[in-house]
Amino acid sequence: MTQLLALSFDSETSPSIRLRALEGGTRPAASVYGWGVAWYPSDGAAAMVIKDPTSLGHDALTHVLSDWERFSATVFVAHLRGAAKRRTQQDTHPFVRSYGGRDWVLTHNGDLRHGFREALPLPAEPAFEPVGSTDSEHLFCWVLERLRERRVRRLRDLDPATLLGWLRDINTLGTLNLVLSDGQDLVAYSDAFGYRPLWWVRHRPPDQLIAVRDEEVEIKVGTSADTNRTVVVFSSRPLSDAAWERVVPGSLVSARRGEVVWSSEGLPAAWQPAGVVGGEDRRALSEGRPDAALRLSRALEAAERLRSASEGGPAVELPFRTGDDADLGSDATAAALRDAAERLLAPEVLASGLDRETGDDQEDVQDGVRILETWHETIYTYDKTVELSEHVFRLRPVHDATQEVLDHRFHLEPAKAMRAYEDVFGNQAGEATIREPYDVLRIVAQSRVRLSGPTRPRLRAGPGSAGRLPLVWMPWQRQMMTPYLLPMELPESQLRALSDYANAFARRQDGDLVETLKDLNRSIFADYAYETASTQLATTPWEVYTRRKGVCQDFANLFITLARLLGIPARYRVGYIFTGGRYANARQGDASHAWAEVFLPGVGWRGFDPTNGTLTGPDHVRVACGRNYRDATPTAGVLYKGGAGKETLEVLVRVADVTAGSPGAGRFVLGDP
Repeated sequence: MTQLLALSFDSETSPSIRLRALEGGTRPAASVYGWGVAWYPSDGAAAMVIKDPTSLGHDALTHVLSDWERFSATVFVAHLRGAAKRRTQQDTHPFVRSYGGRDWVLTHNGDLRHGFREALPLPAEPAFEPVGSTDSEHLFCWVLERLRERRVRRLRDLDPATLLGWLRDINTLGTLNLVLSDGQDLVAYSDAFGYRPLWWVRHRPPDQLIAVRDEEVEIKVGTSADTNRTVVVFSSRPLSDAAWERVVPGSLVSARRGEVVWSSEGLPAAWQPAGVVGGEDRRALSEGRPDAALRLSRALEAAERLRSASEGGPAVELPFRTGDDADLGSDATAAALRDAAERLLAPEVLASGLDRETGDDQEDVQDGVRILETWHETIYTYDKTVELSEHVFRLRPVHDATQEVLDHRFHLEPAKAMRAYEDVFGNQAGEATIREPYDVLRIVAQSRVRLSGPTRPRLRAGPGSAGRLPLVWMPWQRQMMTPYLLPMELPESQLRALSDYANAFARRQDGDLVETLKDLNRSIFADYAYETASTQLATTPWEVYTRRKGVCQDFANLFITLARLLGIPARYRVGYIFTGGRYANARQGDASHAWAEVFLPGVGWRGFDPTNGTLTGPDHVRVACGRNYRDATPTAGVLYKGGAGKETLEVLVRVADVTAGSPGAGRFVLGDP
């Protein structure tokens, strides 16, 4: 049986590929086994291709696939032909052609009927011409001619729906399972008639050993450097016990650096519309299917259309259609979309910034205003009396153009005069020395804050502005930003691995600054588990990266480290978050919250909340910031005398929306503790 196999890694990786069909004498001596593998060494634009159309057993070529230092790339494409008829070298897959300053690779499983050359004509003087006689190489040249006509030099610059239309046209001539790559993107098309369907799976850490296999092939990624890689695998059949997804017949799936970036699949019948509200539901949605973001955007579009209809606009026509205007599904799908839209229009959802989109890039959005009240109570209990201590508090919210402190009250017990000052990061801090004995220290901060500004903050300097990586700073700018450009002190080997990981996002987004940050924000939210008590204050970004779990401070630290490794100034922000009772991680509303802020040229500091996968807005109350947690910690202190025994800490945080007319108005009011 012919088998297609393709892999897209987030960073350069050296997998071990064993052709098990050629080992151990499992095949008759005279039974040939044709195979070919293509990859892009050093993550470059030139492909290397090894083919053996008549292999009889394990030899030097097959050894290359399992143990060779140059067998390293982000994209791999393989074609295993089984015991098929003998082929010549020029007729063996994968095929490679150079166009647009890069090599393109294609492999195909299926047969086009006689007359395919007339149905897919090449120009009289073609720029691409088959060397062999296969239908696969001919259709490859035909596709490249179409790209050349449109002056498209990369797959990412072509509308995927256009490529899907071409492949469906070719599919009418016979059977077609196909994998195509330009070294950056990897696209897989599954035959519309269900001929030997394609499957795909996405492996992500903390897998200690990525291994997929069947009776013919085995792939392992198990070196210390590669276990943290994310990979999308396409195959003609599932190769492991993981939850493989079948590529819907007649559809196209596109992967780039370990992430599925586009899918033409329609809405699954089992989709639950409630998944578009609530953070944990969004996480499940994004983990469950590759086109989750696409479905969510369709639901948001449904909401907009329903809103227009309610205001006298045109009636809503559902289901929606894909880029090639194909019908998405049944009446049940339409009903699910309508139900999702109605949920999105619910007042409590519209009032929650956690359910907004992840930010507007180029234009201002009408300001939203919200008044929040916060209560932050901290209680330290000691089994041995403290006689002398000194404390620093950073509990007063920021007061600026978009966040106005209407009222703030602070209570310290035992009562003591506090000296207020502004620290080097601009935080409003207080300092107190307690010289009298105590067993319990109680700190209460209450605030009422008016939040305003765009509900979807602007991230670009202006229309048409396209900030790109790497950023270029003037010497005096770099001097000012140096504290926010230095990553945490980690071993160089760990920083190199984290740098590779960060650059995977930049390359996946073609160096676009804003899209890279948004991709990073979404990916931490989707790929890392929120797990309380799983980390400590001393947990490093490397440990979070390898374990793929943590809490808000861990995700903020990881985001900051990756941003700084890309040369983007980033700082740590502590504050509060209003969840509105709709967010599955509402426990975050019972403690101070942490997120990251980055400095965007021509824009200023903007907040990214990777714990929730959103930009910060009117649901985030900013309190203190700094290079790291130590610079912004809400409470810190030194015990000079006493208190040498056990210390117990209790923290209670409450956040309520008291905006006039809001569902939470009047939930609690400021007053004496």
